[in-house]
Amino acid sequence: MAELVIGGRKRGSEGRDDIHPRNVGFDVTFPERNGGRGHSGGAAGVTTFKQRGEMIKKTASDILHRFTSSSPTTPLSADEQSHMKTRLEGFVPVLEEFLSLQGKLKEWGFADEMDGLGTELWNLSTKIARNENVDKKVACLLRVVAYLFIESGRRESTGKDTEGAFRILKIANKAARACLDSNALSLATKILERGAAFQRDLSLAPKGGSLEAEHARSSSEFFVLRARLAIRQGNAGVGEYMYSKSTTPELLPHLPTHTLESIASTTFTIGTDLIRNASNQADKNEGIKWLRRSYDLLMREEERLSEEGQELKGGVMHNLAKAYLRRGDGGDGERARMVVGQIAEAFPTSQWTFLLKLELVQKEGGDAKAYHDELVSMIDLIPLTAHSFPSIISKVHNLVSRSPILAIAALDTLLKRLLLTDNAEWIEQTLITRLWVTAKDSKECDQECVRGVLEVLDCVERGCGKAMSGKAMHAGQILLWKVSEVLFAKGDYGATIKWCEAARHPVFRGAGESNEAKIARRIILSYLELRQYGPAREIFSQLSPAIQSEAMSQFLLLRLALGSQDESLALQTLTNLYTAPGFTPQMLYTCALDSQEMGQQKVALKALRLVLEKVRSGLGDVGAVRTSALLRCVIRLTEGELDKLTTVGMNDVGQLCEHFETAAVYAKQARQKPDGQRSQQFDLKELDWFSKNAFNFAVKGCTAWPSESVVRLAEVCMKFLNLYPADMDTEARKEMLGRQFLCLYTCVCALTFLGRKEDNIDIQKSHFAAARTHAKALRQLRGSMQKEEMLEQGVSAAGGEFAVKYAIVLMLEFEAIAKEGLWEDLSGIIEEAEAVECPLRMYECMVDIILTENAPSSVTLVTMQALLGATIRNADPDIAKLSRWIRCLISIALTKNHETAEQMIPQVLQMIRENEEKYPGDEVHWLAGKLWNHAIDLWCAGDAGGCNKWCEYALSVCRFVRDGGLLEQQLQQNYTQILGKIAGR
Repeated sequence: MAELVIGGRKRGSEGRDDIHPRNVGFDVTFPERNGGRGHSGGAAGVTTFKQRGEMIKKTASDILHRFTSSSPTTPLSADEQSHMKTRLEGFVPVLEEFLSLQGKLKEWGFADEMDGLGTELWNLSTKIARNENVDKKVACLLRVVAYLFIESGRRESTGKDTEGAFRILKIANKAARACLDSNALSLATKILERGAAFQRDLSLAPKGGSLEAEHARSSSEFFVLRARLAIRQGNAGVGEYMYSKSTTPELLPHLPTHTLESIASTTFTIGTDLIRNASNQADKNEGIKWLRRSYDLLMREEERLSEEGQELKGGVMHNLAKAYLRRGDGGDGERARMVVGQIAEAFPTSQWTFLLKLELVQKEGGDAKAYHDELVSMIDLIPLTAHSFPSIISKVHNLVSRSPILAIAALDTLLKRLLLTDNAEWIEQTLITRLWVTAKDSKECDQECVRGVLEVLDCVERGCGKAMSGKAMHAGQILLWKVSEVLFAKGDYGATIKWCEAARHPVFRGAGESNEAKIARRIILSYLELRQYGPAREIFSQLSPAIQSEAMSQFLLLRLALGSQDESLALQTLTNLYTAPGFTPQMLYTCALDSQEMGQQKVALKALRLVLEKVRSGLGDVGAVRTSALLRCVIRLTEGELDKLTTVGMNDVGQLCEHFETAAVYAKQARQKPDGQRSQQFDLKELDWFSKNAFNFAVKGCTAWPSESVVRLAEVCMKFLNLYPADMDTEARKEMLGRQFLCLYTCVCALTFLGRKEDNIDIQKSHFAAARTHAKALRQLRGSMQKEEMLEQGVSAAGGEFAVKYAIVLMLEFEAIAKEGLWEDLSGIIEEAEAVECPLRMYECMVDIILTENAPSSVTLVTMQALLGATIRNADPDIAKLSRWIRCLISIALTKNHETAEQMIPQVLQMIRENEEKYPGDEVHWLAGKLWNHAIDLWCAGDAGGCNKWCEYALSVCRFVRDGGLLEQQLQQNYTQILGKIAGR
């Protein structure tokens, strides 16, 4: 139940509180009070009394001065008022004691002065009581002090001064009423106790004429105030008794209308207080009884009631109706309806008339339509004031719980009426309430609902003479935004657009660019979900350049570009997004996902690369990025882009290499951390993924990609392999070492290829030097594998593959050494090749290498001789190839070094002898002829001994020429002639 309302104004028995004289800081120390032994009589007592009187007068004058010298709007500050209240509370008992002493001494010397000071104090209290800045307790205490001064100013007993006694009783009534209104019950008790003596004496005094009426008025008010005090003190019986004395048949006929109104006001207050503080049904019954008494008193003078009396009557009926509704006993509903009907008849356009009607509808369980109809009547009929407007809004809130639709209709009615006024604040509040009710039930926000909102906004735009306040605009947009938020979450994008368009209504044009941007972006996002890219682009174009450049706007533009398959715009927007204010890496994640879903792999790849750039730079918050997963995604997408290229250049595959190298750096950092601090990133599985894929890319690139990239991929694969844990099982370690072997092999091959095609000598040598480094590492690795018996165990095919590749590496290392001119290292490679039983084709390559390089003749001979020896010792030499090597070797040796050639002849003869059937006949014939010609050259040079020796060698070879001995016979004849000539000399 709403709080009870007291109708009418508070009033005294005469309608005014000012009084007139009869016929016509603050620290004050009072004299001692005779130690509490009472007052001495005689001259000494009078002297003390006079001293006290002077001090009291001085105190009163100080009080008057302190108030009258202050500001009219604020007589005293809060601290000064508190101090004054304390002093006045202490001054009251001093005055009471002075009055007591005055009565005993029958001393009236101060009467006129005390009366005058009391009158001034009373009028001062009346004045400050009207000031809202003054503590009401201060005004109440001033009235009590004023009353005591006035009472002290009387000269004679009541019997001799009846008029003065009436005056004091009326003032006592007014002071007591002020005390009761201020809840100062102890002061009220004191005043009424002092007034009781005057009332008693006046009741015994002879009356007649005007004195009879005056006695009736004063006594009735006195008794009803005592009744009010008794009720407040919890003495209901005393209250009933005092009220009965105030309305006796002897007094009532003499009471004028204004006095009855005053008594009715007091009984009204009693009843209202009882109802307000009722804790049980009995209290409610008592309250209704007192309200009925007030009503009955007013109805006695219904036709003669003053304007204030009419207001009081309305207040009584209002509170009586509310009391019936609150009590709810049988018949109370009908009683309340009857009272409400009387109120409606007497006050048809009063605010509280309609409030009672609404409460009655609510109590009777009326439907929402009945409540709405009464509320609309209230809106149409009552004056709109600072008090009535909030009441209407409050009742609208009550209707919302019953029917939001009817509440909206009521608000629309109120808004139309308000637009005829010039109160922008009320218009704004009503509009915001209307939007709030709409947003409150966002599930029912259909097309008709948003159409109604737009109509209301159009109406406000046309009818409101000035722009809405910023606070109202923001509130309205927030409410409409929340509706769009709910609809967007439900996937109703069409409705979302409508509500966002309502939030962009011209009424809100001053809400700020930030709000406008948020709403426009939600519209764009809704269009994107509907795949309506044209309207989305149009909304984007309406944004200011500053808003367009923001990260969120660029993000939406990117999604728009993806949806419309505009790859170039998407890539450009992605770059803009990365540098836009408000950018977050999460935007790039979303872009990458959307791009992949729409088949825009290039855009997705660029988005992830930008995230990776953020991670590597360490600038800004990149969220909970799992770097290893990010790099895997980037690598896969990069692979897809490379597969689309017909020709892969260095720059194309360079980024792939860079991603693997970045992964290797992060993997090393992760693996170097203590076990307890390691994250889940770059565990063994991920290391295996990166190493395998790097190797596979290296192998894939051998035929199609630049060799530099192949080397980088193979090297980065080895970096991952070096991070593998040491406690791997045998099979895993075997696989790991095998992959490392193949990586080194790939590096040697690729670097040798780079060296061969390079024209720049310095760069060429650097490639061959790198190849030698990797070859050396491979030899060391092979040694480790042999120690761990990993080349002999397992699948034989794998072991054979390793052997072949190792032989190739030795051959390529031989080439690198030769290219660098490190001749002394060649023999070590030949020895290693022989030790591992390199295939014959490797020796062939070595022979080709040494023959094509500008090696010193001595180096060439030594190397060729070593190669020949190794080949001869081969388990299954290729005799045809060996014969050609021998031809080369003999030719060089005969030219450069006869001794070397001579040392080789026995080996050659042994090979021919052992492989007589396989050794090519042409080569045997050539060798015999070559050796014979060399012998003849020696004969011509005069070296008969040398000639003889080489003729013997030639004849030894001729024996293996397959011509039936013809060549041997011919050379033998020639040799005989030569011998003859030698002998003839």
